[in-house]
Amino acid sequence: MSEAVLTIDVVLDEIIEVTGSRGKAAMILFHGESNCANFKGKILPGGVDTQKEPSGEKETSFSQIHPGRNR
Repeated sequence: MSEAVLTIDVVLDEIIEVTGSRGKAAMILFHGESNCANFKGKILPGGVDTQKEPSGEKETSFSQIHPGRNR
């Protein structure tokens, strides 16, 4: 059984979606915070989850900044 290493509470700010001839894409903007055993701090506004679906296959990438304190 696996154990959580990091828990993040996320607040969605905006979702921007586009659909074109080569597939779909979405940018999900967010911020939030973490208060768990390994890290305590904030996710600054401007975090982005980018999701692409070229030819029906989903690709995801995340970018965010975490100022805080490791425990």
